[in-house]
Amino acid sequence: MEGDEKAQQAVEGDSRSSVVERVPESIRRMVDESILESPSGGYKKWYRHWGLEGYGVSFTAFYMYARGLRQRAAAAHLREMTGEPQADFTERLPGLVAQRIAEQLAYADSDRPIDLQRLLGCYRIALDAVRRKRLAEAEAEKAAIEERKRRTPVARYGRKEDGTPYTHAEFLKTLHEAVADIYGVDLDTGQEVFHPTPEQPTPPPGFKGIVRAEDAGGAGCVE
Repeated sequence: MEGDEKAQQAVEGDSRSSVVERVPESIRRMVDESILESPSGGYKKWYRHWGLEGYGVSFTAFYMYARGLRQRAAAAHLREMTGEPQADFTERLPGLVAQRIAEQLAYADSDRPIDLQRLLGCYRIALDAVRRKRLAEAEAEKAAIEERKRRTPVARYGRKEDGTPYTHAEFLKTLHEAVADIYGVDLDTGQEVFHPTPEQPTPPPGFKGIVRAEDAGGAGCVE
């Protein structure tokens, strides 16, 4: 029943197709399930299997109907996975096209080089779209950082990666962390600092200094 509902939802955009107009609904539901449950391609197979020519449906009309059905079903599935009604397909498109190429090689009715060439062209376009999108995002972030620097020209204690200046308290915190990391000394107490590692997760016997809490899962000073 759930499969029937998804098939019906996916085909809503083809309400004027000759498949919808001429094929009885009970037969069309089975046709839809065959299209959605089978691998990519197989259009001629299902066209002959269901005898659609006898209903006055041309193969071209069926092909357009089936392709549209699969595309809408794939889009609906992607929106369901992302939880977004308007998913950004740019980043996902290369993966979808790559899957289509694999299906074309494995299951297509035709092995014409032009079909694969078109898919490869789509794949290159999809990759270029991702590249341009990421480049635009990087340029926008760079511009935002420069704008933050312009608004706060004085940065006595340096700047963060996003361009905003460090406050005095933040500077002292990073300074203390840097000294502890590099020299193994806590500036507040003057004690030695131990950094646990996979090779040496615990301090050596007799250690009286400080174990880095963030490295030791909450450990504090060792008495």
